Amino acid sequence: MSESVPYEFVKDAYNSICKSYPKCTVLSDKRKKAIKARFREGYTLEQIKQVFTMAEESDFLKGKNDRNWSATFDWMLNSNNMAKILDGNYSTKDKVPDKYSVKRVYEDFDF
Repeated sequence: MSESVPYEFVKDAYNSICKSYPKCTVLSDKRKKAIKARFREGYTLEQIKQVFTMAEESDFLKGKNDRNWSATFDWMLNSNNMAKILDGNYSTKDKVPDKYSVKRVYEDFDF
């Protein structure tokens, strides 16, 4: 990964996909550090958009749980949480995946 990290792209992708969550208005140093770390771990832009899409489709992450807890931009960018979202741990079982579904994640791999 080059030193050019698309911070604004990640913020804009979140704001355009995650309509049910509070907007991300500030890219603090802590948030930039988290974004940069995810790219260094090997996550791609498509996978990050996939995380946001899956979070938007998840009733649980939007607060339909026993604590009325909702995910945040920062929570989604945590490495462990990104992996769990991509694994489908928070998917609403009765929803049909959209165009950013599992197929899109596999496009990054050569089988």
